[in-house]
Amino acid sequence: MANRRISLALAKNKLGLGARPRPSEWTEMDISVQCRADHVGEDIPYRLIIDGREIEIADVIDRWLAIDHRYFKVQTLNGSVYIVRHDEPSRRWELIMFDAVPRVRSTRDMIH
Repeated sequence: MANRRISLALAKNKLGLGARPRPSEWTEMDISVQCRADHVGEDIPYRLIIDGREIEIADVIDRWLAIDHRYFKVQTLNGSVYIVRHDEPSRRWELIMFDAVPRVRSTRDMIH
């Protein structure tokens, strides 16, 4: 199991979906990625820890190599999708993309 910590400036999107936040709207987040070996011995993420909150990965949807990074597109148990990038020479992980599952409204929410 590999546990790697990084500190990453992530955008706080106060502007709504699709709007790109300015660097002044970014916030510092503490990221950990825990990995284990897959069936061929490569490290793959199985848990993200963001600001102390553990997020279990249900599935690695996709993975690909770039010249200097390995990318993983993962889906969590609640259906959210993340893309994380691993810089192998520096052993740094970065959160590249997050897509939350929309909150399901209950019938009680609709009445009030």
